[in-house]
Amino acid sequence: MFEVEPTEESGGVCDCCGNQTRTVWGYVREEGGGTVASYFVHWTVGKSIEDHPANFDLIYGAWGEGATKNDRRAISLGRVDKRDSHRATGMIQAGVYDGDQLGTKSYVGRRMGVL
Repeated sequence: MFEVEPTEESGGVCDCCGNQTRTVWGYVREEGGGTVASYFVHWTVGKSIEDHPANFDLIYGAWGEGATKNDRRAISLGRVDKRDSHRATGMIQAGVYDGDQLGTKSYVGRRMGVL
């Protein structure tokens, strides 16, 4: 069993539409144990998922004394709009990447994200 511990939240303004944005983050712990992951969720308030999909970042692996960024991996999930393809669908994809905001974090080793 896992426990989710919210720790902080912040707000801002969307660069493309000017609406309010929210970000929440915290930790995932094994029940009665240590941290196994941290998470960040970012979305635009009052917008549908079709207009402004939420972004989910999960950093998992070893935390605590003796652990380094090389002991952790990051997965970033977001909606990919496929309207320009022959099938007008949206989907969520993940894969290995270097870049995005997680690519610059000192506490992440290998990153995964939208293909």
